[in-house]
Amino acid sequence: MLFWVTRSFRNFRKRRGASLALILLLVLAALLGNSACFYFFEAQAHEGLTWLDAVWYSIVSISTIGYGDYFPQTTGGRLGAFFFIILVGLSAFSGMLGLLVDWMVEMSQRELMGLSTVPCRNHVILVNFPGQARVRQILEELRLDEGRLRRDVVIVSERIERLPFALDNVFFVHGSPLQEETFRRARLDQASVALVLCTDPADLTSDGVVASVVTMIEHLRPDIKTVAECLDERHRVLFESTSCDSIVYSNRVVNHLLVQETCQSGVACLVEKLTDQADGDSLFCTAVEQGPERDALTFACALLAQDLNVMGVTRDGVTHTRLKSLRLREGDEVLYVGARRYAWEEMAALGA
Repeated sequence: MLFWVTRSFRNFRKRRGASLALILLLVLAALLGNSACFYFFEAQAHEGLTWLDAVWYSIVSISTIGYGDYFPQTTGGRLGAFFFIILVGLSAFSGMLGLLVDWMVEMSQRELMGLSTVPCRNHVILVNFPGQARVRQILEELRLDEGRLRRDVVIVSERIERLPFALDNVFFVHGSPLQEETFRRARLDQASVALVLCTDPADLTSDGVVASVVTMIEHLRPDIKTVAECLDERHRVLFESTSCDSIVYSNRVVNHLLVQETCQSGVACLVEKLTDQADGDSLFCTAVEQGPERDALTFACALLAQDLNVMGVTRDGVTHTRLKSLRLREGDEVLYVGARRYAWEEMAALGA
């Protein structure tokens, strides 16, 4: 009997829905059957025995706790305990624990392999995995950003089976970034920004993939901020039909930096310092909110006295570094060097 029950559980565990229903039914039958036997046969042996006492005895026996406050003393009670507790109850209870362990292991494996839906809100989605070293550097920079210090990051890629590292607040979703189901598991509807990297820094054709991913993201979530990496500036036309908020031409930026450093030593060190949030002052951006227009040059001079160095103002996608005759208005973005990011209310008060 015990062998048959054990073998049945082993077979049914392969069909989790049916096995769970069977196990719950057997546990319930064992509880009720043993409680009835114990109450019927042991009422005289245990003075004041109630039905709840019989149920309590069945529960602590099936769960293998066994406090010892009740135990069968009659032949009928012992036979009932042998059948309902030992043969049926313990086997069913063990099967239930086995299913629970299987479920926990499966959930853990699905999460590691990026097959489950991430539990994130207001997070950053990082699309593609062009290399472990580069992705880790980007993650570290995001974690150093004061505004995103506690935000989760979800990495979406189909080129890796699981993340080669483990970091707090970093999740993984495995799947094609050109499929809606992948972004459903990445909770695109709850994300705040999507950063789309190239698939391979040595493959210029990856710009086409990046443009397609941006199109997919904007189709699913038109209001999300998107930042895309483009390797070859000649592929700018691929992004003309998209509404990508920012496009970074990484190869062009690197080439400009190399030429500048060749002609004027120290430029590379300055750029590295301004873009490295782990090394003191860094480059930040604050959007101008509703309010009266301000003279940009006067505003910049006032901020300089507060150790905030205004580098330029971005308006309609164009960055102006010459502030004379420029007036700040709602929608502009002030680029500045400082120890931290300031909200517009703080910045406006400092520049008053």
